[in-house]
Amino acid sequence: VWERTFRVYGVDLPGHGRSGDLTVAAPGWDDYTQSAIAVIDHFELSAAAVFGFSMGAGVALALALARPEAVGRLAVHGANVQWDAAEVEAMTAPMAPGRIERDTPFWARRLAEVHGDRWPALVAQIVAFTSALPDRWLSDADLAGIACPTLVSAGDADRFFDVRHAVGLWRAIPDARLRVIPGLDHPIQGVDVPTFAADVERFLLGG
Repeated sequence: VWERTFRVYGVDLPGHGRSGDLTVAAPGWDDYTQSAIAVIDHFELSAAAVFGFSMGAGVALALALARPEAVGRLAVHGANVQWDAAEVEAMTAPMAPGRIERDTPFWARRLAEVHGDRWPALVAQIVAFTSALPDRWLSDADLAGIACPTLVSAGDADRFFDVRHAVGLWRAIPDARLRVIPGLDHPIQGVDVPTFAADVERFLLGG
């Protein structure tokens, strides 16, 4: 949808989609943020309109801090950069490879289609990343350094992240707007695509 208005660069972070693997067993925010920076540098982008969802939203926030000149406007959905142990458990418990195969065989097949037989190792890497997040916050003081206009959106029925995280981002980022979508769970597939895309596009264009 956004390709009608923007030149879109879709980024598969390391260990995701068609990108290669990370070389560390327990990656941190910086490992993913450096990959985003590499994209920015490769295409020589400045004042870009950036959108991120879930983990990608955390990377987008970190990118705006690391390269403020590269991010002109920012929209994040389903973001959490201040994790606690209960949120880690809720996110990682369903990700055990045996449980994925037993409880969500569709996702096991999909992961195998995309990543082949290395998918359990990649899932283990993401579990290690997530498990360390309570010790790797972006604090409110950090977030206060995001200078670009930022749209923060979330569903009020998100099974993983309480809406307080979106409210916290909105309060911490100096030039932020907040949109809470009633009845929406965490998976972005649940959004009303035309409405959501139009709202984000309007904001990223300066509306």
